[in-house]
Amino acid sequence: MTLEACDREKHIEVLTLADGVIWLPMGPGPVRVKYAKERVMVQKVSEFEFFFPSGQYIFNREYDGNASSMKRMMKLVDSFRSDSTMRLEKLVIAGIVSYRYGDFQCLVSRTTAEQMKQRLVERKQMEAQEIELEYIGENWAGLRQLVEQSKLPDKAAVLRILDTTKDAAQRKASLKQLPQYEYLRINLYPDLQEVRCIFYYTQKEEITKVIPE
Repeated sequence: MTLEACDREKHIEVLTLADGVIWLPMGPGPVRVKYAKERVMVQKVSEFEFFFPSGQYIFNREYDGNASSMKRMMKLVDSFRSDSTMRLEKLVIAGIVSYRYGDFQCLVSRTTAEQMKQRLVERKQMEAQEIELEYIGENWAGLRQLVEQSKLPDKAAVLRILDTTKDAAQRKASLKQLPQYEYLRINLYPDLQEVRCIFYYTQKEEITKVIPE
């Protein structure tokens, strides 16, 4: 095969000659096709985050964009009731806390997740059996991301501890020895306390298939 032939081979395309007729360069010539629309079920995931003021674990709708997130989430919840093409599989509510609570981390994460569930159920927005709860006591991945994105001086020292110290208790003890710890405690730890509402659902969508006649 010549270089010229190789070059032509790279640029083979399917050309549309007219509605319902396409040209296949490597085939016998023009081929008549039909376009068929088909509705298929598509798996989807939507996630909403709600944050808490520093040192608090009672949900505050007006804090840090919570009102906007709640409005968007309620719009999705309403769609499950009104749109027959959508079907909710489950809602996972994950309670995540910062490290300021020490031994009470699991209790606080459970409390924040359960109060969100209670809010949705009491207001008839969700059924209790549609909701699963998760409690995340230590969000190390979230802390690492915040450190990377922050203006923290000498963040390499913090990242080194997060990446190389496997034992959680030792990791926390090592962080407390750093001069950057107060920055972490004041500026980053509060942002680790949140509730995530993760919706798993399916939705029918229309696709177009090309079928040779």
